[in-house]
Amino acid sequence: MYIYDTVVLGSWLLTRFDDVRSAFSDSARFSSDSGGPLLKKAADLPSSSRASFDIGYRFFYRQIQASDPPAHTTQRALIAKAFTPRMMESMRASIQVRVDRLVDHLEESKNSDFISQFAYPLPSLVIFDLLGVPEEYYKPLRASAAAFARFPPALHTRDLEALEQIAANLTNTEKMLQRLISERRANPRDDLISALANAREGSNMLTDDELVVLCNFLLFAGHETTANLIGGSLLHLLQNRNLWNQLKDSPELLLKSDR
Repeated sequence: MYIYDTVVLGSWLLTRFDDVRSAFSDSARFSSDSGGPLLKKAADLPSSSRASFDIGYRFFYRQIQASDPPAHTTQRALIAKAFTPRMMESMRASIQVRVDRLVDHLEESKNSDFISQFAYPLPSLVIFDLLGVPEEYYKPLRASAAAFARFPPALHTRDLEALEQIAANLTNTEKMLQRLISERRANPRDDLISALANAREGSNMLTDDELVVLCNFLLFAGHETTANLIGGSLLHLLQNRNLWNQLKDSPELLLKSDR
């Protein structure tokens, strides 16, 4: 088990499978509510920065990954109703279109950068398509996801200017997402925002505030991790040419679920 900076973050990062499985099955001792230490760290912030902190905290520590039952259980049940196999399968064709276009641009460029021209844009484009976000929102939402990632470091280093900038980005995102959520509640489309906005589990449904935080979190969590995975995978193949050649000679290996 690796303990990651417990003084700064006030939490443990488990890296061994057995440790992770054990912690997941023992919510009484292991909490996902990781915002407590940050609240303590913010106690002595100047009053002029408190509003900026509250905005960042709501986005970062009021999302499903940082919550415990029963709130986590309720949100997860509602999200599961939206993430249906049919919706996921319907994304296959649009993902292929996105991949083909980015590959075409790489081939057309005299000088190409795989990370900036493929690995970085692809995940966010797929998530935008999944959520049903119009193209004019792409740039500000990407900026918001980047700001979201800077929130904990800004608090730890007491960078009050950064906290203010992060809050401004997130506030702008909230306004855009609120407009989309309101539209999709009234006139649902075949996208995830519509499905989430209209999902019900008994008398429960996601509030607008919960949906805003969830959509921003999906963009951040799905974008950064997948971009790193794509870039790291290519690096691994380049460093292990036998695997590269194996995939080049037998591309069907990519479709095997046991690989």
